[in-house]
Amino acid sequence: MSSSPVTAEPPPAVASEAREFSLRERVLLWLISWAGYLAISVIGPTLRYSISWEEEPSQPGAIFEKPVIYSFWHRAVFPASWMWRKQRIAVMVSRSFDGEYIAQPGPVGLSKVTSIPMAAFYVALGNSWVLKTWDDFMIPKPFSKALVRLSRKTVVPADADDTQIADYHAELQAALERVTQFAEANVARVGSEKFPIRRH
Repeated sequence: MSSSPVTAEPPPAVASEAREFSLRERVLLWLISWAGYLAISVIGPTLRYSISWEEEPSQPGAIFEKPVIYSFWHRAVFPASWMWRKQRIAVMVSRSFDGEYIAQPGPVGLSKVTSIPMAAFYVALGNSWVLKTWDDFMIPKPFSKALVRLSRKTVVPADADDTQIADYHAELQAALERVTQFAEANVARVGSEKFPIRRH
């Protein structure tokens, strides 16, 4: 699970050890970065997006709200990157080679210390290649339908104790699963009256 967009810096008290990548890993990261950039640049403009909200955004027609700490499955990075390419977002990832986000404070901890609400989203694709990777990474096929579903927002109180924090983690996990199921179930309806295509 990754988080995006984030508009506040994470607390400086979180310590992590720096990790040096090998030459092979650095070359692979460079190649993957450029290949990903080119693929997104070519396929992204062909995608047909629709946006659906569990609760209406404060500004009609918004494609996301900020400041909000969003969580999403890493497998949806490709369509999310194109959708929000001009929005000046920040993405939290770990220092591990595969980028899997497992470190604290995470979205719940960030919400607690910043009072910024957290939410979840997912981007379902009508037609995609699914890679045999740890995250089942999705690459949309050209002209695919894409349905973005965003959950309602929740703020973690600054005085939340460990039990409450665990409850908020469970709530966020449930929201992520809920928006994923909704988007996957309705992506075929993109282009209908209920899920109009958004021009981008």
